[in-house]
Amino acid sequence: MYSASQWNTTDTVENQVTLIGESAGAISIHIHLLETRIRQLARAAILESTATPPLFDAERNEAQWQQFVAAVPPCASTVGSSDTFDCIRSSDSDSLLKALAISGISGTNESFVPVIDGPGGLLPDRPSHLTLQARLPTLIGSNLDEGTLFTPQGTNSVDKLTDTLTAMASPPDIVNSTSLEETVQEIEKLYPDIPALGSPFGTGNNTFGLNGEFKRFASVFGDFVFQSIKRNFTQNASHAGIKVFAYYFTDPDAVVTPQLLSVVFPDAPPTPGSLGVAHTSEISYVFNQLINKTPTAQALSITMQDYWLSFVTSLTPNDGRGSKRPFWQQYTSDNQILMELNGHNTALRADDFRSDQIMFFQNSADALHR
Repeated sequence: MYSASQWNTTDTVENQVTLIGESAGAISIHIHLLETRIRQLARAAILESTATPPLFDAERNEAQWQQFVAAVPPCASTVGSSDTFDCIRSSDSDSLLKALAISGISGTNESFVPVIDGPGGLLPDRPSHLTLQARLPTLIGSNLDEGTLFTPQGTNSVDKLTDTLTAMASPPDIVNSTSLEETVQEIEKLYPDIPALGSPFGTGNNTFGLNGEFKRFASVFGDFVFQSIKRNFTQNASHAGIKVFAYYFTDPDAVVTPQLLSVVFPDAPPTPGSLGVAHTSEISYVFNQLINKTPTAQALSITMQDYWLSFVTSLTPNDGRGSKRPFWQQYTSDNQILMELNGHNTALRADDFRSDQIMFFQNSADALHR
């Protein structure tokens, strides 16, 4: 157990604060780590399922923003004005969630992502052109099946995958259209339509009553948006001498919350089993709010809480307090290793899963506008 007495209350604020974010929250912190100002406010970071989708200037998604504003009843009259943001800020969450559903904005079209704001801005360029400047010790990781939650259940052809990858990296006046087309074709070769290779991973040829292209799309999306970004971060940070601890959450008892599913799939709940160890599924373990309370899941939840608390208080997951748990080695250039968080076997493993596929994404930053 941890108590207030373990905190040094005489330290300045930046020596006490650890930033913790999941998904969009992790992306926000990740962006701040690309510049130095955050060092004045915090001493460390925990990034759960960070991502960096292709980023553009604000004009690219202006039409989608105005469409969303128009769907929020109190704000419809502000469309086209400079008052939209203030109105959205003052609206209730129910109105905003309904507006998202009405306007058709989903997790796969990347309508509401950070924008490049040029020299002197928070995000002056594409992340692949920037380096980690804050140099904060970081605990970072991803889940086994990051892409399933964002994959339409009705996916039934490779065209959906082609169109999504192309749209995420377009328009063609920014990227080379020929290079983009060749890159997408190579991605589809690296991820063939073989259900046993797709996500949810480790489920063999089971397609859960869906078309096999669902598992293909889910594996590509997860590696493109999440896994390659996490590996980029850990490799770059460790090369720069930044203290990094990396994890891979794979517990088979993990499920996402019904509340989240009702938002992501308001009309068509997912086919049972089709999400696997999905995006967001680790959250309930970190906060001890398990849905599937198996003995192994409960034990893993305690272990993860102690790892997280240990890192927050001592900048290492290995403070020797709390539950007995495996020693978590630091990720270094010479020791690229993860802690696999799995209630049935939590242990260190090499960070080398799907190495060829993920490396291709890492090496295709220009073609994919990363």
